[in-house]
Amino acid sequence: MLIDSAEKLAQTLFDLNLIDDRQLKDLWGALGSRSVSLEQFSELLLGREFLTGYQLNRVLRGEKKGFFFGDYKILYLVGRGSFARVYRAVHHVTGEIVALKIMRRSCARDPQKVDDFQREGTMGMTLRHPNIVSIFEIASHDNRHFLVMEFVEGRNLREFIKIRGQCEPDEAIRLIKDVASALDYAQRKGITHRDVKLSNVLVSGRGIAKLADFGLAGGMDHVDNLTEQANPRTIDYAALERSTGARRDDPRSDIYFTGCMLYHLLAGQPPLSDTKNRMNRLDKDRFVNVKPLHKLLPRLQRPVWEVVAKAMEVEPERRYQSPKELLIGLEAAQRTLIEPDPSQWQHQDDDTVIEEEESLSARRTRPQRSVMLVEAETNMQNMMRSHLKGRGFRVLMTEDPRRAIARFTEQELPAQCLVFSAVELGEKAVKAYETFTSNPATMGIPAVLLLGKHHEEWIHRTDGKEHHVVLQMPITVGKFREVLDQLVPHAIA
Repeated sequence: MLIDSAEKLAQTLFDLNLIDDRQLKDLWGALGSRSVSLEQFSELLLGREFLTGYQLNRVLRGEKKGFFFGDYKILYLVGRGSFARVYRAVHHVTGEIVALKIMRRSCARDPQKVDDFQREGTMGMTLRHPNIVSIFEIASHDNRHFLVMEFVEGRNLREFIKIRGQCEPDEAIRLIKDVASALDYAQRKGITHRDVKLSNVLVSGRGIAKLADFGLAGGMDHVDNLTEQANPRTIDYAALERSTGARRDDPRSDIYFTGCMLYHLLAGQPPLSDTKNRMNRLDKDRFVNVKPLHKLLPRLQRPVWEVVAKAMEVEPERRYQSPKELLIGLEAAQRTLIEPDPSQWQHQDDDTVIEEEESLSARRTRPQRSVMLVEAETNMQNMMRSHLKGRGFRVLMTEDPRRAIARFTEQELPAQCLVFSAVELGEKAVKAYETFTSNPATMGIPAVLLLGKHHEEWIHRTDGKEHHVVLQMPITVGKFREVLDQLVPHAIA
């Protein structure tokens, strides 16, 4: 049936169990009439969050299946690979939000791939750790195999670094410590990962890294001829182990590729040459000819690049021998970032040394201030993060105003101030600011609305309260910091 009216769309959604009778009554009541356009009805559906854009587009294309898998309703696509697709979904009774990893139909025809997929689920269900994405259930629906998994609100590490460009050493080490902790736990259960890479590490909204996809763990290489392997990382692991005489499933291989991730986060580029040619991936020179990190980043602290170098030693015996050893090395390097060696200041001006000493002293004697910034423009994110962190602020970033507001309704506040930047987000940020400053649950929290230079029409969108501030570009970073200093004064220890 061609859906060309609001009533036809409503009936289709009801027939597919995507909305219920109560929601329909709510929609028609809000519209005041059934003689509205398809566009008006669709906009209200999305605005009330009765439907997602993914669901709506599928319905309008005339699709009737794929909205439900077992007890779960699909909300939208999160990611896709050659083996499976991952969706955000909700349990239709409990309302629990989960991720569904659904095997592709083409792969489901191969019994060996089905076995691998189910083994991944079985293995994953034995792993319960704060830095590992949990698997709750292995299920099938309409001959489709899927895993019910923990949904991590955030992005994977590949997307994370693509937006950031590169990470500060303390942040990079913190994220990789989470990965090392996950690997240490899994190894104690006799499990290696075999697919450590940026896209298999999810970073939550709270900045916690979680390792996902143990799909290659425990012996997934069934093809003897590696040139026929579908997964490039399988070839990377095999190439590393064959070129050094290490046994297959050597846990030190996971350590090597964890070191590769830390290198990438710090340098903003991968250590290994990227090639789709499988034979080139098997070449030992690809591992030997890695440019040393300290030559790429000459100002990087020695303990940091030494951890990377040891994790990425080509010869396994010279590498960290376990994830636990790597974790200890990361923690030692991290301590040098918190308490730097005074000898590192010897070539700096006296004023700079005093400023550093005062900053370090301040960190030791008072709690760190914190701010969350809603900003969609990458360069602005990087500039503000760098400046504010240098002035003692803990900085959280998000591109989604609704997600930011939701975080501030939790029992524990994520930051002491919320900044909405409308420079790229426009009216979306302005409306979010007004929602935040008028909601009884959040109106007492300091908030800033940062407008672009062409946003004169919004300059008066403030309630006059001292802790709610509207600023318009151009504005210096120093002036912005002065405003934050007034809104979030230094805490007394």
